[in-house]
Amino acid sequence: MWAGVWAQEWLRGCARGGALVRRGWRAGPCGLDAQRRNARRLFSTTDPPCLRGALDEKGRIAAIEHHQASGNVAAEFLPKFLMAVMGADFAAYRGAPISYAVPNRETVAWRTALPVRTGWWRGLGLLANTFAVESFMDELAHAAGADPLQFRLDHLSDDKDGRRTRAVLEAVGELSGWQETPAAGRARGIAMCTDVGTIVAQVAEISLDQASGQIIVHNVAAAMDCGLTVNPDAPAPRSRAM
Repeated sequence: MWAGVWAQEWLRGCARGGALVRRGWRAGPCGLDAQRRNARRLFSTTDPPCLRGALDEKGRIAAIEHHQASGNVAAEFLPKFLMAVMGADFAAYRGAPISYAVPNRETVAWRTALPVRTGWWRGLGLLANTFAVESFMDELAHAAGADPLQFRLDHLSDDKDGRRTRAVLEAVGELSGWQETPAAGRARGIAMCTDVGTIVAQVAEISLDQASGQIIVHNVAAAMDCGLTVNPDAPAPRSRAM
């Protein structure tokens, strides 16, 4: 018998699942595979965000607030007394703080025990929280009547991290041909993420298949600043796989 795991699957009892399959299979070797589409096909717990913000008379963000809620992620295997002291689950909270230069900003994380066992997905809370924050940045840009890329550039600090982020956003804008009008029926979207000292920005060019309702991804441009790179060939395939 064999069972394979990836990312969060070892936390969810992959070995136990394989043992149960083996108990009912006596004809020879057996295997148990868990793919991402199988994990999300029937049900997946949600990580609901709630964001609100305000613009000033110049169209800049005056205030932004992010409330993030989640079941247990790292708390699933940490001692209960430790989580009682920490309060929020640091793994679920990952990516929730607002990294843009906004004068008034607040992020609040809520943790609750769900009736189903939960754990981490690839990237912990970073994926869901980045999606929420960047989607809201697009909503604010729309409300301000601003270009989504320029709107992000206008809300960066002038410190080292802000300058690194600016360089990454400008690079992905140039690489994707952001200023050029997309082909008929296509649209572009941009998002930026910072995590453990690495800054990544991507632009996706997509269209919608009117018959099937499926989103078609035509091109993704990516730019990344991960600091000093010992092996220059290492970051490229990772940025392409994001």
